Amino acid sequence: RAPKSAVAECLRAIRTNLLFMSPDRPLKTILVTSSGPQEGKTTTATSLAITMAGSGNRVLLVDADMRRPRIHKVFGLPGGSGLSSLILGDGKLTEEIRETEVPGLYALPCGPVPPNPAELLHTAAFRKLLTDMSERFDRVIVDSPPVGVVADAAVMSTHSDGTIVVIKAGQTSREVARKAVRQL
Repeated sequence: RAPKSAVAECLRAIRTNLLFMSPDRPLKTILVTSSGPQEGKTTTATSLAITMAGSGNRVLLVDADMRRPRIHKVFGLPGGSGLSSLILGDGKLTEEIRETEVPGLYALPCGPVPPNPAELLHTAAFRKLLTDMSERFDRVIVDSPPVGVVADAAVMSTHSDGTIVVIKAGQTSREVARKAVRQL
């Protein structure tokens, strides 16, 4: 909401660094995780998606945090169906993707919270969905649960082109951050 702020400029720098990290093989699917809860991964994923959409990309923000989904709340979207439904074969990707108020930014809510998130994310159906999403959009930003708490992010990182680990300054210890990166 404040494109000239220091925060917006930092996000543009992150976007630019991501684009230059792999010029020969662009990072189309980017997983955003953290070592623990409440470190700002959903805020980072959302802000990065908005920044990428602002530079002319068609961006899909996917809520793959099937333990604490938040993307539908951020954009005021219905959360009744979404990613978990699609993995189980209910619905079509084109029907579940929601347009946001940000031009070029679309969201895929989590859908019903399953009893076994890690198992759903290990399926061929999830991998196929991620491939389909990356073919339809310039960038796919995936918001995941913390890697230090559950296995979901580690599973999803093997299917993504890149992973961002969000660290909360002054709160996350170096050892906890290193452990999160080792897990990935």
